[in-house]
Amino acid sequence: MEAHPSRPHHLDKAGLFWEMSVLPDTASRKVLIVDDDPGVRQALRVILEIDDFDVVGEAGNGVEAIPRALALEPDVIVLDQEMPRRSGAQTARMLRQLLPDVQIVAFSAILEAKPTWADAWLNKSSIVDLSDVVGHLIDLRSA
Repeated sequence: MEAHPSRPHHLDKAGLFWEMSVLPDTASRKVLIVDDDPGVRQALRVILEIDDFDVVGEAGNGVEAIPRALALEPDVIVLDQEMPRRSGAQTARMLRQLLPDVQIVAFSAILEAKPTWADAWLNKSSIVDLSDVVGHLIDLRSA
């Protein structure tokens, strides 16, 4: 597939090409960040806000994530795999039952492939690709 010259594009980890459409200003771009490392949460927030995503909240573990997600109704949740009190996988299973339309990005240094509980994944070493991954999920949701 060839890139459309006027649209942003991305080659994902599986080598699959996809184009990202430009979202209208009215499209929701709400993101919740869930990671046990405050420094990582801050870095994710900065990256997403630079690219005009609305970071509506943060949580330091899976237990905190559930009530925040219910209250804030994000479009996308960036969810760490390894956290105290409740893992990313356990948290994602609960979120799927409570908020079936939310998109989940698995975000972890230990992941080498997308887990079944996530809609997309990103290894922490590829943090610079975060906005592309989140934007793609929002595009899919808006389609």
